[in-house]
Amino acid sequence: MNLNELKEKGGIVDAALVKKPVTWTRIAEDGQSETLSFDVFIKRLSFGVMERVMKVDPSDPERSLTAALIAEGVRFGDSGEEEISYVDAFQLQPGLARVLSIAVKEVNRAGDPSKN
Repeated sequence: MNLNELKEKGGIVDAALVKKPVTWTRIAEDGQSETLSFDVFIKRLSFGVMERVMKVDPSDPERSLTAALIAEGVRFGDSGEEEISYVDAFQLQPGLARVLSIAVKEVNRAGDPSKN
């Protein structure tokens, strides 16, 4: 296989955004649950981006890999133009962070070698 064939077969990641519907159930201040369904945009992540996201920084042992993954891979807005910062991703409600991290993993097929 040559490099052009590799690119044609998807071996080089196109960072195009993928529209992904998500559903998040939250508990409102009055104790009632509310289910919200909305679209987010997920960025396809290359090996280099994934490696950078997962890099452990010895000077910051409190760094969240999930927050970094969300900040790198999730976009909001009508066409994915809004990025979420690491700080905001770190402050997400845990159930929402879970839903968003699953969306990133699904689009990028992370964790299931049979789908890579």
